Amino acid sequence: MLAAVIVGFASPVLPIVVESAHAAGDVWNARLAIEVNDDGEFSIGAQPNPATGELGPGSWSITFDWPDSITSATTVRLNGVNEYVDDLPIISAPTAVDLSTNRAVFLDGAVQVTQVLQIVPNVQTGQADVAQISYVLANTSSTTQTVGLRIMLDTDINGNDGAPFRVPGSAPITTERTYVGAAIPAAFDVFADVTDTNHVSSVQPKVGSNPPDVFQIARWPGIVGTAWNYVTSTSRSITSDSAYAVTWNERQLAPGESISYTTAIGQGQLSADTTPPLSVGLSGPARVKFVNGVYANNPFNFVGTIRNSSSVTATGVVVSLALPPQLALSNAVATPLSFSLGTLSPGAERQVSWNVAATLQQFDTTVQYSMAVTSTNAGTKNLNRALVLSGVPGVFVPMNPARLVDSRDGVGVRIGPMGQGETLNLQAAGIAGVPANARTVVLNLTGIAPSVDTFLTMWPSGEARPGTSNHNLAAGEIAANLAIIKVGAGGQVAVFNASGSINVAIDVMGYFLDPASGAGVRQQGLSPARLVDTREGKGAPLAQIAQGGVLEFTAVGVGGVPADATAVILNVTGAGPVGAGGFLTVWPSGEARPLASNLNLNAEQVRPNLVIAKVGAGGRVSVFNQAGPIHLVVDVFGYFSPSAGSGQVGIQPQRALDTRDGTGQNGIPRPLGEGQSITFRASGLGAVPDYASTVVLNVVAVQPLLPSFLTFYPTGELRPNSSNLNMLPGQVIANHVIVKVGVGGSITIFNPAGTTNVVVDVMGYFA
Repeated sequence: MLAAVIVGFASPVLPIVVESAHAAGDVWNARLAIEVNDDGEFSIGAQPNPATGELGPGSWSITFDWPDSITSATTVRLNGVNEYVDDLPIISAPTAVDLSTNRAVFLDGAVQVTQVLQIVPNVQTGQADVAQISYVLANTSSTTQTVGLRIMLDTDINGNDGAPFRVPGSAPITTERTYVGAAIPAAFDVFADVTDTNHVSSVQPKVGSNPPDVFQIARWPGIVGTAWNYVTSTSRSITSDSAYAVTWNERQLAPGESISYTTAIGQGQLSADTTPPLSVGLSGPARVKFVNGVYANNPFNFVGTIRNSSSVTATGVVVSLALPPQLALSNAVATPLSFSLGTLSPGAERQVSWNVAATLQQFDTTVQYSMAVTSTNAGTKNLNRALVLSGVPGVFVPMNPARLVDSRDGVGVRIGPMGQGETLNLQAAGIAGVPANARTVVLNLTGIAPSVDTFLTMWPSGEARPGTSNHNLAAGEIAANLAIIKVGAGGQVAVFNASGSINVAIDVMGYFLDPASGAGVRQQGLSPARLVDTREGKGAPLAQIAQGGVLEFTAVGVGGVPADATAVILNVTGAGPVGAGGFLTVWPSGEARPLASNLNLNAEQVRPNLVIAKVGAGGRVSVFNQAGPIHLVVDVFGYFSPSAGSGQVGIQPQRALDTRDGTGQNGIPRPLGEGQSITFRASGLGAVPDYASTVVLNVVAVQPLLPSFLTFYPTGELRPNSSNLNMLPGQVIANHVIVKVGVGGSITIFNPAGTTNVVVDVMGYFA
């Protein structure tokens, strides 16, 4: 079998270090900032200085005079009496409760008013650059109250305080308007000119399950001076000071009842060709979400903007939309793919909108759509945009581990080590008990005695090799790391060796299928909990596991794992084998011990590895120790069961955090210090949607200063008594982590000792 090399042990049982609280007030990231006044008024800006949240290179305003002025106004209407929120008594002052959320609580008579301002992912850009504005009104009295709410914002797009509104189907709106009920647009852009593609704001009046009753475009001085029931006039210009209001009509609120109101504004994204004579733009969502078995925002709109930027009337203007097979018009009669705009006089502008529906995809699938604009005398324009269709999350089938590949004896690959820069394509589906229709495989990747320090990268065959890694090894080392890899072309996965020569052994632990297969179970993430610690007699005898010995432990009904769980997500740490290194094998109790390994260690080494273990007889899991006498620590991070709710989606790996260059830290390089925690966004960015419940990570500690360990846990929860990665000074060492997503789509990492850089790659998600 496999021998081992080592990492020093730092016990994760240490005094809790209290994380420093965020300062009251502003919240920001590298793309959006919300400045909040002491009384709750706020302003919004784009591209702030990532270090301060204030003005920086490329900054621009979304609401008036950001960041120097506060120009929002929210009216609470209680039993026919209007009060501006900033005039109400404050129960809890506006405070940044995490990196992206400001919360304040006010009191209006018997009604408690909670204001939450949060930076959230943007359906249009796919980035965290939308300010979500929410109010919760709670009736604290014993009598029914009548409540209503109106949110008002003074728009100011890159200093243009009178920017027109561009609602699909209309010319640019430069005078006041009122929209009611179903006529309220779901989303639209505010920008000064289609020729300016760098400063576009997206307004989203309808967010959440309680849509507004009225939406008004108006002059700021007029609407802010009228607390309720403002009457718009189409003869009243907004070109000097444009604004809007979102209103929820009065309704009764029973004793103890609460109601939420939510709207949003942030950055927009416009694909454009602004070369005269015709300037054209195209916008639409960046991703279609998959929630509760369907696409949640399906159908959706693509919006085209066409402007005559010349001094000559454009004639015979025709607009056409080209869709890939995965998309189709949801109403071909009302909105044909191609139609004529006729003539456009100089300076004239039109917006068109198509309502489009998507078909479900097995994996996250990026499609391209395009808009063409033709004319008889003003040339032709073509624009393309990309859209991610979220994959249907897969279900898991656990296995008794089986060996797929061993380059030492030619199992699944030719005999002999991989060379420097070499890539091997390995069969992963339709072999060793894995069916041909497997979408993703759970692999244990063991690197064996590389000639020099190196790293291994795995990814779906047929796709471009990502700039990420799955395993880091020192020269001569034998070590393992879990890899959950989407199956690529021909049912294969690819593995790349960066330096020197190295043998590899790969064992399969399970696989994911399309839920339509009728097989498999779903996942549920847990707050990490310790199941076994033989140093303390927790979950097992207070004794080392002897060489050649087997430890069985209970894996269900403990640590939050229910009795019907069929597999568990474990972080298994071997602590200091005495006299001789070796390997550990984890498998379901009651089944034959497989010819496979999960964890390799040198004598006296402490090293973890993530294991997805099938649960065996009596809800138990077995561990075989081939090394010298050893202590064992097992932490649980989740489980799979028929009653769990989340399926898995494999992605092309992407980097989420790198403290060496500031990736995931607003571009500011900052290693993780002693006793410190760092928080990074794990969902809502790039390939991971904001509705992901759990993320699959590959974590690398880079050259720690002292022996230490890293603990990963959901942001906003108490730090658990568990660990994910143990490290020694100067090492570059990796481990796989499956962790539940916390507040704001974020994960927190804690380091108790010394200083270390940390690199985190996202390999997939559960939703």
